[in-house]
Amino acid sequence: MDTTMTPDRVVIRGAIEAMAFEFATLVGEIGDQRWKTKSGIPAYTCGQLAWHLASATAFLAGETAKAKDGKALNPPAFLRPILYKVGEWRVRFASRKATPTSVLADFDSGVRRLLAVLESFDDETLRLSATRMGETRTLAGMFQKPVEHLAEHAAQIRAGLAERGRGK
Repeated sequence: MDTTMTPDRVVIRGAIEAMAFEFATLVGEIGDQRWKTKSGIPAYTCGQLAWHLASATAFLAGETAKAKDGKALNPPAFLRPILYKVGEWRVRFASRKATPTSVLADFDSGVRRLLAVLESFDDETLRLSATRMGETRTLAGMFQKPVEHLAEHAAQIRAGLAERGRGK
């Protein structure tokens, strides 16, 4: 007997839409004045992390689409630390001209892409599993990754903003 529950598109869509609202709120908290404030991750400013979140949302949409065909990024474990270091350098370089307005536009574009990928999958496809970066999830579960990513970095951005608020 198959006990797999049919993925609830309404729940997935709701989580993605809530993520978009949360991101807009977060970017508003940063604003132009605190865009270059160090985040809770010493390697990044709040603006750099916001740019990272925006670009990662579109990237994860593409990764989720590719995962359906078994083509998601899944390098050997020993290469992952190198990829993360290259990613850190990419964020610092590519985010240099980012502004709150440009980052919000990029994030909105990524959300639209994510929702388009969701709509392109039928319920059977959403129940399939795929491995990306050593982590196996259902395709429905892969839509949770950008939501988790935002939660992780929103906390780090807010930690940096709080430090500045205390005069540090």
